[in-house]
Amino acid sequence: MDSEKDLLFPAFQKFYSALSSLERFRKGGNFFDNISCLDTFFSEFKGIIENTEFVLQNTHYKDLFKGKKEEIYEKFGWFHKTRDGVIHRSPFPLKKQIDITVYFPSGCVHVLGKSFTIDDDEEFSSLLDQLHAFFFELNPVEVLFSAKFSFYQGNSREDLFAKVLSGIREMLRFLTTLKEEISERSPAGEELFDKIKKSYLFRIPIDMLLVDDFVYYPSTGKFENVERWGLSANFPSNGKTIFRTSMQNWRYWYRELGENDFDRFVAMHVAMRTREDIMPAVMIIFQDDTYEIDAFNASNKTTLYRKIHETAQQVLEDNVREVFFEYSLLTIADVPGVLGMTSKDRQKFATEEWLVLLKIDNELNEEEYRFYVPGLECPGYIRQRFNAGSDKKLLWGKANMLPIIEAFKKKTAMHQNSVDSAQQ
Repeated sequence: MDSEKDLLFPAFQKFYSALSSLERFRKGGNFFDNISCLDTFFSEFKGIIENTEFVLQNTHYKDLFKGKKEEIYEKFGWFHKTRDGVIHRSPFPLKKQIDITVYFPSGCVHVLGKSFTIDDDEEFSSLLDQLHAFFFELNPVEVLFSAKFSFYQGNSREDLFAKVLSGIREMLRFLTTLKEEISERSPAGEELFDKIKKSYLFRIPIDMLLVDDFVYYPSTGKFENVERWGLSANFPSNGKTIFRTSMQNWRYWYRELGENDFDRFVAMHVAMRTREDIMPAVMIIFQDDTYEIDAFNASNKTTLYRKIHETAQQVLEDNVREVFFEYSLLTIADVPGVLGMTSKDRQKFATEEWLVLLKIDNELNEEEYRFYVPGLECPGYIRQRFNAGSDKKLLWGKANMLPIIEAFKKKTAMHQNSVDSAQQ
């Protein structure tokens, strides 16, 4: 069989098995099933390295692995240690945390945080049942909120999935490097490696795996799970993306679209919107001139509000230079009782749709473009709007972007306090 001559086929099979185990993990699943998924994952994951070393040691590629061995065991040491623990001592000591946050147009409030182990797990639906009265007090029409699931190893406060997803990305890189240098391949091995690369664990933003967005309607006492779509060009870790792309690349790709980064961002989305409906998107540019971009969509605005607040938190925690946001905004007719309607009911009275594009930076500079969506079918209208230039202040987007503005202000104040303390 050709696969028996493929030196990396056994390692690919181990990696595929590890990923398949991890894909069966469910944030809302019971502890028994999820611990079983993790135990199998760690066992198969360690087998990748062991198998590769064993297979190559009697070939002319043995020095290839030997030269990487120290780096490999340093990168994957935690995975090996964890596997030895679940095999020889006890099942994986899984701990789960659920945090529920309510969102408003310009703010949010954390209303519940609770941890669970295999000894005291609780159905998520029972947590929601406990919040009916509280949610009604917040807003008798509708409450927009999210539930974030976090997982840990015992008493560790290091995010389990951040670590695991980072590890499988490193493993993919390692096997890709070996694959490029080892000529013995097979059709089965190529097919298997292609299946590995297509695992959703490499493609889906982490919040799609670990966060649920909801709307609660007090008048009916019903919770609605928001339908979402997501697309990220970056690999997820630490609750956000870690693979940052150079802005030089982005500027090269879109060099014809404008004189500066924000104008290029605007022109890119206007061009896409003229061909098809596009998702809202946030682009975060860092001080080292790299960027992350995340496109998303949902059946309710809970997701948009959450993304805004997550971006604000990233401003506080990271070296963010600029934030660009793009989304659609509906203007609603002034009909009796419209302010007391749910978001979905208000949409029935929409009169216009606008494409809104916003910029905020660490010096609190603001810019805003607005495009009447039907007008995007007319090149003359687009040209006229660009010639008019952006508003140098947030107008329509001011309320929604307030958390990001406040985060930049707070970050600046923190930096100034640090400088003042150092000078004293």
